[in-house]
Amino acid sequence: MKSYILVITILLLFLFGCTKTTDVKKSGKGVLLTGYVFNVETGNPVKNAKISLIGVKDTLTIHSPKGKYIFDITPGSYTLRIEKKGFETGEQTFKFSQKKDYQYDYILLKKKELTPQEKEAQVHLTNAVAAFNEGDLKKAKSELSIADNLTPNNVMVEEYQKKVNEKISLVVNSLYKEALGLEEKKKNKDALKIYEEILSYEPDNKKAKERLAAINELLTAKPKPKPKPEPKPKPAVNVETIYKQGLSLFSQGKYKAAIAKFNTVLRYKSNHSGAKTYRKKAQSRLKALGG
Repeated sequence: MKSYILVITILLLFLFGCTKTTDVKKSGKGVLLTGYVFNVETGNPVKNAKISLIGVKDTLTIHSPKGKYIFDITPGSYTLRIEKKGFETGEQTFKFSQKKDYQYDYILLKKKELTPQEKEAQVHLTNAVAAFNEGDLKKAKSELSIADNLTPNNVMVEEYQKKVNEKISLVVNSLYKEALGLEEKKKNKDALKIYEEILSYEPDNKKAKERLAAINELLTAKPKPKPKPEPKPKPAVNVETIYKQGLSLFSQGKYKAAIAKFNTVLRYKSNHSGAKTYRKKAQSRLKALGG
């Protein structure tokens, strides 16, 4: 396993190697490609390797006694192939679109039989890198998780996990701001979908979980019934005032109206003697008048 980790570490250095201008000489065709081929175990240049540069039209091949190569080429797409007995054949594809000098050092791997578990991990790692390059961060994260379980402490897996998590963090922060903006606009259902999307990237995101729960509670809450209006209190009845109104009507000969007033008095105060007496008088006079 230590040897496997060393291989991956050196591979990682190659994959993330920097491009820089070399001062060997200037290209006559536009692109000067230079570099060294290193032994994965010793770190020394691989002597007498067969180094080929395969282009669209032709193939350039050299035998490097010191492990160094130089190719003077025109811009375009090329495949660098390195062959040496006892080593895995190495290949790397380049696309040179600018007229400038490039330097790429290549790590040549010793032939080594991988365990089935290591082979499976490499497949998932390859899938993860492809998904990451295509912007499919969810798939990349899933594939890396499988690779990590198969080969724990794999340097390349850990490096890509870091890169994927950094990208996901940027995406999640952007989505969170978008969801808060939707909440401010009272578009809770749209915000709900955004928080669910965040959790598909980060299932343990605490802030997204809290906002999701709050919105679900808000959307499922039953509206409170409107309170029934309280009945208006009946105005207080001044019995004596109504009684006096009845007496006034009686004195004016308006017996029917007077009787109505006396009835009102007796409805509120059934033992009111004055109202009883004058109601009886008003009824008698009304009867005498034929009313």
